[in-house]
Amino acid sequence: MKLGDPIGSVMYEDWRFVEEDLYDISKRVTEYDSEARLARQNDTGHLGLARRIANPLDGGGHIWVIARRLQDKDTAEPLAAEPDARVLDEQQSSDAFRCQDLPRWRKAQQRMWVLEEEAKRLRVVEENMANAEEFVWTFRKKDLGRNDSILVPSAVANDG
Repeated sequence: MKLGDPIGSVMYEDWRFVEEDLYDISKRVTEYDSEARLARQNDTGHLGLARRIANPLDGGGHIWVIARRLQDKDTAEPLAAEPDARVLDEQQSSDAFRCQDLPRWRKAQQRMWVLEEEAKRLRVVEENMANAEEFVWTFRKKDLGRNDSILVPSAVANDG
């Protein structure tokens, strides 16, 4: 099995797309649904179906989410080995990307998009926090021994 790029979603950092596999299951998953791709979790090796969600708020951009974690029908154990026909059976039987309650699905997509954007924003803040702390420390260190100068107008000094 050849793994490709990470999904790129902050919420699913440890998932990667499956580019090639022994039985070409990853290509067949995409043939069945062009918005879906087969993904694998790095640590556990579990397989899942990733779904591309377009920005429901203004239509620009997209994110990838794990729409379904694949399980064996008989044992209810997660699929973790080389992808086989069970992946396609699971995709077709559950048809994870079509729903009966469309307004609920849209609300879930919007919420997922908002959560993803908030997580990205928080990650940027966290990455920049070290620079901000260093700047404040340097600024305070520079001003530690300096006395502030006081400007007194000449008219006030002459009154007394």
